[in-house]
Amino acid sequence: MNGRRGRLVLLVALVLVSWGAVPPGVATGASGETASVATPGAANVSTAGPANAQTAGTTDMATTGGATDAPTVGVSTDATTTRTATESRRPGDESERTTATDVEVTGGTLPVDADRVWERVDAMHGTNVVPPVVSVDDSDPSPTEKMLPPKFLRVLGAEPARPNPPTPGVNGRVSPRGRVTMTFADAPPKAVEHVLAHEFAHVVQQSADVLERLPDGNYLLAKSTIEGGAEYVEDVYARRYQDHSSLAATRRAYRNGTAFQKWAIAPYYFGARYVRSRVSSPRELSSVYANPPTTTEQVLHDYPPGTEPAKSLSVTVGETGEWRARPPGRKGELFVRVALTTELDETRAARAAAGWGNDALVQFRRTPRGRDSGYAWVLRWDDRSNATQFRRAFETVLDRQATRTDAGWRRDDTAYRVERVSDETVAVFAGHPQFVANVAAEGSRDDVGITVGSNERRPGDARGGSAFENDSERRRTK
Repeated sequence: MNGRRGRLVLLVALVLVSWGAVPPGVATGASGETASVATPGAANVSTAGPANAQTAGTTDMATTGGATDAPTVGVSTDATTTRTATESRRPGDESERTTATDVEVTGGTLPVDADRVWERVDAMHGTNVVPPVVSVDDSDPSPTEKMLPPKFLRVLGAEPARPNPPTPGVNGRVSPRGRVTMTFADAPPKAVEHVLAHEFAHVVQQSADVLERLPDGNYLLAKSTIEGGAEYVEDVYARRYQDHSSLAATRRAYRNGTAFQKWAIAPYYFGARYVRSRVSSPRELSSVYANPPTTTEQVLHDYPPGTEPAKSLSVTVGETGEWRARPPGRKGELFVRVALTTELDETRAARAAAGWGNDALVQFRRTPRGRDSGYAWVLRWDDRSNATQFRRAFETVLDRQATRTDAGWRRDDTAYRVERVSDETVAVFAGHPQFVANVAAEGSRDDVGITVGSNERRPGDARGGSAFENDSERRRTK
């Protein structure tokens, strides 16, 4: 497996899953057309990997892909249609197919006409993809276990999602081989239908190998691109054939959610809104996948790719004692906003996150094989005013979550400290109290060095000289 393919497989495993209309662990408070859904196991976010990488340790996520430039074939009628296709394959199927059959449904019965939904979605894209297999899973789609936020988001105060009581719900996902699985319990057929349209949009994406064309990027950015496309298709479908907006329900779920729920829903809502700003029809989606956003700042503010690029930021890890650093990862403006909503309302969080220029999160682990961890999060802002606004907002969050001390803040076994590195750059330290007490950040607005002192340093244990250029998504060593 070459490096590029390995990164794609990782992206498949960690990023590309569809939870239908609403992501995991979400009690939406939305209309009956949007149901709460089942929850894949959530996630520890780490900073290992390229400088712009942010990964989530979710293990049962499935592949999706992107749309094509094929000419439109028109929107189908309500009648079930069987089409012929030349040199066409079912996604993930090695056997050659000469005819496109109806959608094959296994394991149960759908309360909607899968053939009709498929014909509509395929025609909306202007493609001629062989229909997928749909598996019906009769298990309860409601979450049955407490779901944990990504680890760093937990350190910043995000609470776990409690299990939902059994409720009418619908959940959809697409496997790496293109098989759609639908799970629903007493959900209205209308909800099953538009979630199925969402999953079929992923099948069309997958047929065009969109993963091969997307750059490596952080978790929320990649997911905003892929899920944004499918959520946009779902909303167009719901408006055209069901006379309502599925995206409006997703927006309500985001607004009413906890910080963890916002983290889960944000790529769907903001991703779809961004896609809608760039295209006027699902048949134009390939232009978004071919030229995707490069920061979540662009996603949030509907900036075209290339507009407002991330500012230069180089973070160098020097002396670390018994603490070992992982390569840093960019979290992005969307993550900053979500993190602030652990204590602040959406409006103030959005205002404090605006003016983001770049960031780099470095995770440290005590050696050897220690479980103690610490984080150094360096954030560069557009100007001094934005940096001050963020620092004040973040300190307000800490005041509400933790106890202020002479050395910073303390909550149970976790310590926090905030430092101004330069007029435009702020450093946030969090984690084990000994780490927070001994870590330091020095430098300029775009070149910051991090060191960790210790009274427990072991001979030969110190490492230094690793520099990471977060703006170029590369790692270099001095």
